Amino acid sequence: INGKGYPQGIKDGEISEYGRIIATVDVYEALTHQRNYRRKLLPHEAIKEILTTQGSFFEPGILRVLVSQIGIYPIGSWVELNTNEIGKVINANDELPLRPVINLIFDTSGNRLEEPRVVNLATQFNLFIKMPLSDEDISRKIKKEVRYQRVTEI
Repeated sequence: INGKGYPQGIKDGEISEYGRIIATVDVYEALTHQRNYRRKLLPHEAIKEILTTQGSFFEPGILRVLVSQIGIYPIGSWVELNTNEIGKVINANDELPLRPVINLIFDTSGNRLEEPRVVNLATQFNLFIKMPLSDEDISRKIKKEVRYQRVTEI
């Protein structure tokens, strides 16, 4: 919205609402995908990056909508809880964006649960997200556990 990077240098209200929306979503999409010159960011990292620059680049109202629609932890994101259990976000809580609904898939030791367990962090205040995980993090954690199991079985 400051006019930098826009072909004619127009800014604020001179840029159509659609243009401001597309610019915000385009940056989010670019940040969450791999580029030759940098790694892809996890969704919460991309949101944080966008929010830190909001004053000069993005319209605050559009950012609020982006965060409310995508969430800090978007559906499908892997997270590790304070209990070391690992799961995927399956639903957001609009009133508590830091406390989504999680489908727990791995127990505290990294073993796959026989039956996944759904936990709503909005009602389970003793549980919280310790950290979001990338697909690569999950792969490494599972491989470590599988290697450990093989060694102990021998």
